[in-house]
Amino acid sequence: SKIAYTLERMTDLGIVHRDLKPKNVMVRDNGEVVLVDFGFAVNYRKPELLPQGVALGSPRYMAFEYEMFGQLKKNYDVYSLSVILYEYFLGRFIKYTDDLPVEEPLLVYKDYVKMTGHRMDETVYNSIRNLINAGLEPNYEKRPTMREFRKSLEFIIRFLH
Repeated sequence: SKIAYTLERMTDLGIVHRDLKPKNVMVRDNGEVVLVDFGFAVNYRKPELLPQGVALGSPRYMAFEYEMFGQLKKNYDVYSLSVILYEYFLGRFIKYTDDLPVEEPLLVYKDYVKMTGHRMDETVYNSIRNLINAGLEPNYEKRPTMREFRKSLEFIIRFLH
């Protein structure tokens, strides 16, 4: 949730990272999670500053509206973070042919049972799935804001600890 908080603060300032991917999320020796590589970060409120006809970033993590139409919206990074969560919880890369919303079993359930010896609460499990699906919403107008996304993620994390 620290990355979501950082992205939320950036969004409040009008900035989107545009290259959010696992490689750009680092863990320091003390366990602190940090976001790196701001080379493609840009002010989404000033689309005239964007190069025309060029989509910068990692295609697998690009929001649909940016990759297809060059539209940069404030919840762009929500989509990218959702792809990362999808890949983490399903244990595989997302593909454009994948059906959404996500219906298949999440690996997090098996990992949680293995780590704790307890069953994961079905409400928490469904909350994770719903959060990923909301963040992967192709229609950016229906996608949650980073603040909404972060609050939902923090709610889920509280139940996992």
